[in-house]
Amino acid sequence: GRGPDYLATNGIFKLPIITTTTLSRSAAGTLSEDDFAATHELLPAAQQVDFARLMFVLDPATANASRKIPAFKSRDVYTNATIENGVLQQVYGIDVFRSGFIGNQSAMGKTNAAGKIDSSAGNNTWGRILIVRPDRWIIGMKRQMTTESQRDIDAQATVVVSTTRFG
Repeated sequence: GRGPDYLATNGIFKLPIITTTTLSRSAAGTLSEDDFAATHELLPAAQQVDFARLMFVLDPATANASRKIPAFKSRDVYTNATIENGVLQQVYGIDVFRSGFIGNQSAMGKTNAAGKIDSSAGNNTWGRILIVRPDRWIIGMKRQMTTESQRDIDAQATVVVSTTRFG
C-alpha cells in the first residue's frame, strides 16, 4: 500500500483522530442527516464516488439517535425510507452498521469531544460516525493457525484447540 499501516484494532480511529486530523470533525448540537453528509465529504474526492464500497459505522448511542432523525422515517411515512424494521439500513445510499466495539463500552460507545475515550466517564458524551472503505483493509497473519487435540479421560471427550495470531 501507499498509505500508512496500522493495527486493525486501532488504526481505523488513529488515522482521523491523530495522524490526519483533517479527516475528522467535531459538531455539537442535535444529530441530523447533515452530520452523515459532512462526514462523507471529509473523504478524498476519489473515495467519495463509489457509495457501494463505503459504509458508515455507528456506536450504539449514535445508532439509537439516528433512528429518530425525521428524514430517516420508515416506509409508511416516507416512500424512500432508510429505516426497515426499526433498523437504519442506509444513509445517502451508503450502508449503515452498528458496532458495540467502537468506543467506551460502559457509555454506549460515547467518547470525549476529541473522539477519544476519556478516563473521566463524565467527559464521554459524544457519539461517533465513522465512514470507511473496507476493500482498502488488509489483515496480516503473524502466525498461521495451529490446532492441537488432547483426550480428556474424565469427561470422556477430545478437546480441540485452534489458535492464530493477527498482525
